[in-house]
Parts: sequence; structure tokens; C-alpha cells
Amino acid sequence: MISLFSCSSDKPSNSLPSIPGLVSPANNLLCLENVIEFQWNASIDNDRDEISYLLEVSTDNKFSKLDYSKRISFNKHTFSLEPNTTYYWRVKAIDSENNESEYSAVFSFYTEGFGVRNHLPYIPELVSPGDYSKLDNSEVNLKWGGRDPDSDMLTYDIYFDSYFPPSTLISENQTGPTLIVQVESGKNYYWQVVSKDGKGGVTSGLIWTFSIY
Repeated sequence: MISLFSCSSDKPSNSLPSIPGLVSPANNLLCLENVIEFQWNASIDNDRDEISYLLEVSTDNKFSKLDYSKRISFNKHTFSLEPNTTYYWRVKAIDSENNESEYSAVFSFYTEGFGVRNHLPYIPELVSPGDYSKLDNSEVNLKWGGRDPDSDMLTYDIYFDSYFPPSTLISENQTGPTLIVQVESGKNYYWQVVSKDGKGGVTSGLIWTFSIY
């Protein structure tokens, strides 16, 4: 009698870690600083193997030449890059058995300048007329205050309507914080100021209202 036995390894196959999901910098992001924090979602390994990550950054979307490559134990890493440059980045996971996931999606971003930082303008402040005030006028002088933490010169867009929310742009890129509007008796009016710093920073103010009797 001939006995047949199947031959198999006692060690089960090791699964691949999951593909990391990129978080930041987001795809097509304009970075106002050249010190970039890269962050991605942690991978999952069904075998509970220890996971590390290979972060690659390149000015070439094919990654034929790497500007930065580093194996990292955590799912975030920060370092400096050249200003005024478009970069592409990707990540893959590697477990302690040297099994590798596929690369993540490729994200791109642009470093605008060296150490440049811009803050949004402060929210516009109401000066007059007071919110919910009742007036007896044929014209009203709208006044507000605008400030910027970087001391940038501000311009303003003003929206004004007899219904809520105001959607009619009555003045665009205005430099001064005052505007005279014509009004009619028996109506409620709503207005909103949007502050702009000329560097892409835009802050919308609250919607204010007054009535004419």
C-alpha cells in the first residue's frame, strides 16, 4: 500500500498592509510655507505586523528622480522644500515581514515662497447704522471697520438687498469703509461686507439689517 500525503508549509501566508490614504498637503494645494507637514492615514495589517512607511517626494510626477525619500515609523513627517516649486508625493506601507502595499494615490502641491505666511483679515466690524435700527431717511451711510493681522491693505465687496440674504453686489474692491445707499420707506434692508487682503485672504462679515419707516 502506498500512502500519499500532501505537503504544505506550516507557516500561513502573510497579508499585505493596506494602502495608505493621503491627507495633507491636499491635492493641488497652494502652500504658503516651504516647511511642509506630510500626513496620511495609517495602514492596517491583518497580521498585526509592525508597519513603517516609505514617503517619496519628487518634482516629476513619474517619480523617475526623487527629491526626498525616507522610511518613517509614523504616519506624519515634516521637512523643508524649495520655494516656488510644484511637488508630487506618495506613500506606501511596509510591514515587518517586508511585505509592501501598493503606492497611494499621487498628490501634488505648490510651495509659493520661502517662509511666507498670510492670515485672513479680521471679520468686518459694524459702525453704523446699528443692527436692527429704525431710520427715517432717503439715503443711509453704511459704515464699517476693517483690520488685518498682517497690516495688509484691504478692499471690500458690499452686498445690499431688501431681502435676506443680500446677494446684489453694489460695490466691488472698494478701498474705503463707507458707502451711501438709496433707500425707500416701509422696507427692511440687509447688507454684508467682505474683506479682502489682496493675497487670497477673504473674510465675510455678518449680515446686518435696518428698516426705513
